[in-house]
Amino acid sequence: MPEEDIERVFESFTQQNGQNNRKYGGTGLGLTITKKLVDMLDGKMEVSSTVGIGSIFTATFPLVSCALESPSPCVSFPDYNLEQFEPLTILVTDDVASNLELIKGFFHSTLHHLIFARNGQEAIANTLRYKPQLMLLDLKMPVLDGIEVVKFLKNNPSTENIPIIIVTASPHAESIKEIASSIFALLPKPLSRGNIVEILKKLFHENKSLKSTYFAIPKPKIKNLPNLDHGQRAEMVNTLINNYLPLWEKESPEN
Repeated sequence: MPEEDIERVFESFTQQNGQNNRKYGGTGLGLTITKKLVDMLDGKMEVSSTVGIGSIFTATFPLVSCALESPSPCVSFPDYNLEQFEPLTILVTDDVASNLELIKGFFHSTLHHLIFARNGQEAIANTLRYKPQLMLLDLKMPVLDGIEVVKFLKNNPSTENIPIIIVTASPHAESIKEIASSIFALLPKPLSRGNIVEILKKLFHENKSLKSTYFAIPKPKIKNLPNLDHGQRAEMVNTLINNYLPLWEKESPEN
């Protein structure tokens, strides 16, 4: 490019004299825009050119500091550890057998104890009988639906403090409007083990009052306990095993 064309190529809609526009195309705005951007950043645009060989355009920017490296995004992994909690008795109510099996699988090999119900009437009966520490309750069920179960349990002094998690395939606030203040959370189906762990964290790690209510074991008040000799202790153990253990095993809920 001849020296006299060097400054002209930065003008709008201008190309080198004699250049075949049809062959090379362009509007003559590329270098104009580039130079204006360089000027805006307090830079300098330089050109060196040799006719018949080519041209070099150099943009120089003074006092430019290196950009700070963006921090790596925090990668979090779901927590699936159900054994970080003290053993719980949990009532699971759903009229679909596969949903019950799914939740049963989450708790397999843990120390937590699950009780199952297939409708709202069974849910109420098992709650009154076993007093679970948490309920996973389906919303739409035969006999009695989840809303009726919640109303009944929250109006019963012996069950009103049991946390209830509504599990539903239609997790819309409108569907639980009348019981929203009575439940702890609303979870969509299908449940995951991670969902359950997060709920238990909120219940028993973050909510200290619940933890103390459910996990505090009062010490028995025993007065004037007699000193038993070896024979008396053996007789007491035999009585407990032979007379009371079978009754306890009969009344205990199945896993």
